[in-house]
Amino acid sequence: DEAIDVDPESEVSIKFSLPVTGNLNGITINGEAATASVSDNSVIIEHDKFEFDKLYTVVVPKGAIDGYDEAITWSFTTRKGIDVVNQTPKDGSKNVKINADINAEFNFDIEIIAQNVTINNTKVNTEASGKRLIISHEDFEYDTEYTIIIPKGTLKELDKEIKWSFTTELAPIQFVVTTPEDGAKDIDIESEVSAEFSREITIISQNVTINGEKVQAFTNGSKLIVNHDKFIYNENY
Repeated sequence: DEAIDVDPESEVSIKFSLPVTGNLNGITINGEAATASVSDNSVIIEHDKFEFDKLYTVVVPKGAIDGYDEAITWSFTTRKGIDVVNQTPKDGSKNVKINADINAEFNFDIEIIAQNVTINNTKVNTEASGKRLIISHEDFEYDTEYTIIIPKGTLKELDKEIKWSFTTELAPIQFVVTTPEDGAKDIDIESEVSAEFSREITIISQNVTINGEKVQAFTNGSKLIVNHDKFIYNENY
């Protein structure tokens, strides 16, 4: 009575000091009629698989067992089902490395029943290691949202879908072109000086130099624009 963490497929029975007989009528589990049978000193009560994390009360009414003039009532609670306790990366994570480990940690050791895990609707291979589900993947694309889905039934006793998402890091900044181009000649002394990159940039520190002298720079989207006074004619910069 009052047992907890009971397996949903556990036997439900009553053991007596002597062999028993009786009509076994009126036995219930949570108010629903249950079928029972006698085996020597025990009454075994049949049941479908119980739900996880639920309180059950068994009632054997007075008169169901020959020679036993009292009702028998006891309760128990089934154990919790398999559930995720941690994901890597966490749901909603940003700037995730394109080769990051992807896994899900559960509250019990797991057993894979089917390879049904998907990343952005594409099935991927998985491996169980104790409580951890390790999810294989090729390198991700940069700056892309990915959604992992572990469908119901993928793991033994997993009775719900598990889903989470994250976004990968931005691509490394790549240099594209300068104005003027390297080695250019006959440049106007008031010509724009700038460098174009592969994506939007942010200035961290003002360390740009022209001929060793620091100058101010600012950004416009993916372009770095360098301020300068008029250049000197026929001078290398």
